[in-house]
Amino acid sequence: DHRDLHSFPTRRSSDLTVIGSTMTLSMIYRIGSTLSSVLDTHVVGLSEAQGLENSLVMQKGFLTYFFLDNDPEWLKQLDQHRQSFEEWLRKARSSAYTLDQRQILNDIESRYIRYSYGRDEVIDLYKRGDRDEGFKLHRQVRGEFHAICDL
Repeated sequence: DHRDLHSFPTRRSSDLTVIGSTMTLSMIYRIGSTLSSVLDTHVVGLSEAQGLENSLVMQKGFLTYFFLDNDPEWLKQLDQHRQSFEEWLRKARSSAYTLDQRQILNDIESRYIRYSYGRDEVIDLYKRGDRDEGFKLHRQVRGEFHAICDL
């Protein structure tokens, strides 16, 4: 019986160690899961932001190319990147989970609408052969482009 009394604390101590270890592993798993979810969300957001920026930058480039040689092929490619931008914006909206993120996307969309409208006016001027007036407006529209990039 004397032996049973000494083994009791050891058995209880090992039980506590197992319980403590199990709780620790459970907490580590939950923390890891949460961290993974947060990182996944931020990686998706970063990817969408890069997609938006790339498709916007390409639009600016194609407008400049059109100015240089009036090749309508540049406008077709510009339109493809316009569609790409709108798709990236839609994806970004679906993954925005804070009010601040949604507000930034609203600002981007609002500025993009103004940019697109101005860009279309520039294209019309270039198509009509009014390159000087088109170039002046083109320079003004660039400000809206940079404001979108900043967002």
